[in-house]
Amino acid sequence: SEGIFRWISLLLPIVGIGDKQPYTVKITGGPDGDVGGNLLKVLKREHGARARVLAIADGTGCAYDPKGLDWRELMRLVDQSLGIARFDPARLSSQTGGAKVVQASDKAGEAVRNTLHNTVVADLFVPCGGRPYTINDENWQQFLTADGKPSARAMVEGANIFLTPAARRHLEDAGLVVIKDSSANKGGVICSSYEVLAGLVLSDDEFIALKPRYVTEVLQLIRDRATDESRALIAAWQRRGHAVRLSELSQQLSEEINRVSGLIEAPIAAHLDDRAMEPTWRRHLDAHCPPCLVERYRDRLIERIPRPHRVAILSKRLASRMVYKEGLTWCRSYVTDSRQWDTLSTYLAAETQMRAVCDRLDELDLPGGVDLIKVIAAGAQRELVRRKLGQEF
Repeated sequence: SEGIFRWISLLLPIVGIGDKQPYTVKITGGPDGDVGGNLLKVLKREHGARARVLAIADGTGCAYDPKGLDWRELMRLVDQSLGIARFDPARLSSQTGGAKVVQASDKAGEAVRNTLHNTVVADLFVPCGGRPYTINDENWQQFLTADGKPSARAMVEGANIFLTPAARRHLEDAGLVVIKDSSANKGGVICSSYEVLAGLVLSDDEFIALKPRYVTEVLQLIRDRATDESRALIAAWQRRGHAVRLSELSQQLSEEINRVSGLIEAPIAAHLDDRAMEPTWRRHLDAHCPPCLVERYRDRLIERIPRPHRVAILSKRLASRMVYKEGLTWCRSYVTDSRQWDTLSTYLAAETQMRAVCDRLDELDLPGGVDLIKVIAAGAQRELVRRKLGQEF
């Protein structure tokens, strides 16, 4: 849910909603669900009244209010893990304006619930639950309004496989900006990986004692990774003049990270010395972990994380960093079957050089130094790789 919110924040200006300007949302998946309930909490925390949730549909039924469902009542449902059908009708703005709470207790109620995500017009649609392929090849047109436009400006796929691939393409071609599930849901996968990490490094009692800080730091790591992916994806889309579907770029981004990771995994394994871990590897392993683990249990990161797991952490981290920072085209040109170690080792050495130069510039406190550091950090590594490997890109 934290990752989904990062996408929402980035999408708002893209679809024409300015900073602090109110916007509307429709959601599938209830206030008692992990994704939907937590997204409601994050929206309330970060945007408050600016975010108006017009409609929610879940297994119990649905609720709709053209002025926005009452936030206090939504938070009551979240806190008590109740479905949307338990929304108090007295908290609706007006029964005469079409506001309603409908239980999915009969065929008529189910029909209203099952079509609400199509019929309500909102700025954003966030499916956080629902049956697989709810929007599919046969019914995607129902998401369009009478004038043929999508009933939302943008969609963040918080629920996996809510759309069929063909339905997604049709809706994008009709003007819907879609953040595909493969990008929108990475926060959940990242969260699971840190659960595994805690289990490897900590005892049960140690985890309980550290849990409040551990959870806080993992949430920040999820936010950071979601921000990295969202910025890289939107930048790639804008560089291409929106000529490529955003969902296709999302797929390409994931595939490229996996390709680069697969290529550099063996070289990393071959050069990873457990007895005297090279500072570069150590720095990236530490950066992957929540700071509280590094601060209190740094030695255990080598002792208790199995070597194949550490190799996988490093290969995924470095692959994603290269793809996010340098882009799809650069990585396809430089990280190849024949010279994966040459590129990786040169790139890491260039990172060390860049960090040293930026640190020195920061110490000098030159006029315009902050902007100069940003320019160097943005392009120095790939330029050093180009010079070392002697290729054009």
